[in-house]
Amino acid sequence: MFLGSDTQLVVEGVVPDLLHVVPVGDDAVLDGVLQGKSFLGSGSFGLCYRFREIARGREVAVKVSKKNSPKEHKKMRQEADINRLFRHENVIQMFDYFMDKGQMYIVLEYCSNNSLKELLNRRTTITESECRYYIRQIVAGVEHIHSQKYVHRDLKLENVFLNEQLRAKIGDFGMSAKIRNDLPRKSFCGTPNYMAPEIVEEEAYYFEVDIWSIGCMLYALLYGKPPFAPRPNEHGLRVGRKNR
Repeated sequence: MFLGSDTQLVVEGVVPDLLHVVPVGDDAVLDGVLQGKSFLGSGSFGLCYRFREIARGREVAVKVSKKNSPKEHKKMRQEADINRLFRHENVIQMFDYFMDKGQMYIVLEYCSNNSLKELLNRRTTITESECRYYIRQIVAGVEHIHSQKYVHRDLKLENVFLNEQLRAKIGDFGMSAKIRNDLPRKSFCGTPNYMAPEIVEEEAYYFEVDIWSIGCMLYALLYGKPPFAPRPNEHGLRVGRKNR
C-alpha cells in the first residue's frame, strides 16, 4: 500500500496541522483509503491512531507527528526507515509512510491487544509460564533487530505490543540507532527504569543495553514493577546508579 503526497485528511473541517490536538473520529478519511477510528496513544515522536484500510478491511495503526517541524519530521522519517528494515513475526511491521499538509504519517501493523504494560496493569503480575512465552518472543525479535546492526535503546513493556493472537511485537523505533563499523554508541536515551548502567553513566555501549532492558521487563512481569523503580521523591536514574 502506498499513499501519495496528495493524500488529504478530513476531520470535521480541521486542518491536518492541528491533528496533534484533535481526536480522530469515525468520519476521518485518508484519501479514501483509510477510515479513522480512535486514538491509541503516543510514542517517542508521534501520536498513534487506529484506522481501517477500506479496500482490505484490515485495521492499521497510523502514527502522526506531534509537531509540524522539519526536526520532528526528520526523526519520524528516521524511525520509519529503521522500522521498514525489519521482517520478523515479533517486530511490528511498517507498511508505508508519507508527508501531507505539513504532517508526517507512518502506517503500521495494528495490535488489538495493546501492550504488555497494559496487560500487566490489568493483571498486576504474570505467571512464570506466560513470562517464558513473552520473553522468548521478545528475545527473538531483538535478535533480529541486532542482526541488522541496530540497537533499540528503549525496550520496555509499553513498547511490546500484543496482536489478536497475543503474539508479542516490538515497536517504537524512535530511539533506535545503528552500530556502524563495530563502533559503540554514546547517546544518553531511553526510559529510566529500563536503562542499562552504561547509558546511565554515559559510557560507550553496544547491543548489550537491550539485553539489560529485557531483564528489567522480565522482572517487571514477575513482580509487577521494574527492579529499580524509584521510591516517592526519588529519581529512577539515581536508583539505577545506586544498585549498579
